[in-house]
Amino acid sequence: SSLFNRLVNEDRVLVTPLPGTTRDPIDAVFSHAGTTYRIIDTAGIRRRARRGEEIEWVSVLKARQALEEAELAIAIVDASGEVGHQDLAILGLIGQWHVPAVVVANKIDLVRRQGVPFKTRLQEIGRALGFSAYVPIVPASALTGEGVDDVLATLEGLREESRRRFSTAELNRVLQAIVSEKQPPSDRGREVRFYYMTQAGGPTPRFIVFGNGRQVTEPYRRYMAGRLRTRLGLLRSPLVLSFRRSRPVR
Repeated sequence: SSLFNRLVNEDRVLVTPLPGTTRDPIDAVFSHAGTTYRIIDTAGIRRRARRGEEIEWVSVLKARQALEEAELAIAIVDASGEVGHQDLAILGLIGQWHVPAVVVANKIDLVRRQGVPFKTRLQEIGRALGFSAYVPIVPASALTGEGVDDVLATLEGLREESRRRFSTAELNRVLQAIVSEKQPPSDRGREVRFYYMTQAGGPTPRFIVFGNGRQVTEPYRRYMAGRLRTRLGLLRSPLVLSFRRSRPVR
């Protein structure tokens, strides 16, 4: 809520040190670098007070609904403490919906007082969020405003990257290069072949590889996604890679 107020330059949301203060999503509009953003502050996901109880599923549902509409997401973790279950739940939802996201490591003013080097703390956060290693982590303090400009700059770069479009000819050159580096494993003794690749719609880059319909192993899918990131310069945006059966182009 503190970061929300600072971004919109207005005290729109009540800020208290107690978790769970924000119960319903609150939205506002602000502009940065010529781009107008509509930002939604969702309810935080937390555990109830009694041990063993489940996540507050109402908060999860509202966060899920906001992510369904979101083009970008800002996930906030407390840099002065451990990455908790709540943080991983939020990142899990973001990953599930393939939403381009920035992780804000908040309260770096407290980290400074603790005497912990920023680099060390960011590395710890990165390891905790290892399943989303491509997501940029930006240190900031919503209380003092330190790093907020970096958050906005990263958000703008991520927005541009997630909207990039590639021609089919360019994608086919990349596909041939990836396969030449490493051939896909056979499927029950049958060769796996790829004929061409295209980009589907949506702000999140989505690519469809057409081939002979044989099963592509999960390790090779991850390999292809990683090589696509490198060769297309999609280093911070999620991408969606799917495979379909098709006849070869003559």
